Amino acid sequence: MNPFEIQGPTYLLVYFAICGIAFMLSKALKAYLLRDPNGTSPAQISSIARSLQPYEAAYLSGGSERVFLAACAALSRHNLVEVSRGSRKLYRKLEDNTGQFKDLEYVEQALLVHLSKNGESISTSRAKVNNAVAGIVTVLENYGLKPTTDQLRLIRFIIPLFYASVVLFFSLPKCALAAQLHLPFTFLLIESIIALAITVKLFRPEGEITAKGAAVNEALRQENSALKLTHSTNPDGLSLRDSALAYGLFGAMAIGDPFNDAHYALRGQNAAGSTGSGSSCGSGTSCGSSCGGGCGGGCGG
Repeated sequence: MNPFEIQGPTYLLVYFAICGIAFMLSKALKAYLLRDPNGTSPAQISSIARSLQPYEAAYLSGGSERVFLAACAALSRHNLVEVSRGSRKLYRKLEDNTGQFKDLEYVEQALLVHLSKNGESISTSRAKVNNAVAGIVTVLENYGLKPTTDQLRLIRFIIPLFYASVVLFFSLPKCALAAQLHLPFTFLLIESIIALAITVKLFRPEGEITAKGAAVNEALRQENSALKLTHSTNPDGLSLRDSALAYGLFGAMAIGDPFNDAHYALRGQNAAGSTGSGSSCGSGTSCGSSCGGGCGGGCGG
């Protein structure tokens, strides 16, 4: 049966089903590419989790942005930097003596060494830690917690191209035919736009991790449940390292937290607590439960 011969509102349902099937196939292929082919044991997962440094854990939980925000928050909590919402700047509160930074994590050093008491914009500050983040990505790739370059190429380009091609193939000809016959096609056009918008959400590459990475991230959260409790009840009692790990895994735990200040300065809005990649669109686990929205009505052609 030729789907293009279907008329009116029925085609909207058919189109919705086609997009849904393409969506599920794309998700399945993505999951296959990110699978753990070696079937890493729980003991090995736990061992890897314990071996990760705080900012490596932060990247696993929320990508490069989480690394930067965790560094800002941890350093602010320990009175090494000041985060200003109003000016959207970071200010260093130490004298210009890089020798004081030698015992800090590399990400923290990369951030502090470029700051001054006069402040620097938070967007510029984030750019200064890119080299440190690149080193973190390499470590995670070596553990098999992040996709390889070839896997990322497929996830970022080939899979979205397949999905978008299906969306457009079954909508554009129908819209063109409806336009020639002076029939309505607004709802089909809206449905296809919504379906295409899901492509951006579903295949957003930032913070992408493998199934093994997701398992390690979950192990980190479980094994640091006590740290989460202290982070929420007595954050000032944590060491700088533990603060970085807590912010990396769990984000902000209270209103007025420096993590929220840094997030606001960077994005212009408050952080909504922990938004690690394991539960966000970046990992493809919860985005877009439907593929065409709730569009109904008549479709010509």
